[in-house]
Amino acid sequence: MKDSELLAQLEGVIRQLGIELVWDDGEFRGGICRVEDKQLFLMNRVLPGSQKVEILCRELSCLDLSQIFILPRVRQRIEQARSPNNRGRGLQRKDEEPVLTKI
Repeated sequence: MKDSELLAQLEGVIRQLGIELVWDDGEFRGGICRVEDKQLFLMNRVLPGSQKVEILCRELSCLDLSQIFILPRVRQRIEQARSPNNRGRGLQRKDEEPVLTKI
């Protein structure tokens, strides 16, 4: 699956979770954050597609996705991002408060 196709699928997963996806410019990569009672996924629009996919997959791998349908290839890519090597990069676990990853 091409990065552009995977990115579109991941954006759909974010929407299914009720999280607003916000594309912006700035000195950040992206991640889930909370503004008042609303969860947002901020993503730096100038990043290459492969980095956007990586960030979305790592953040989604920390969330409970068991109640939504995700194409098997997409779910597999998200689960690959759950590896222990991806911990400690500004990501929250399911039981922690969401954070935004800075560059």
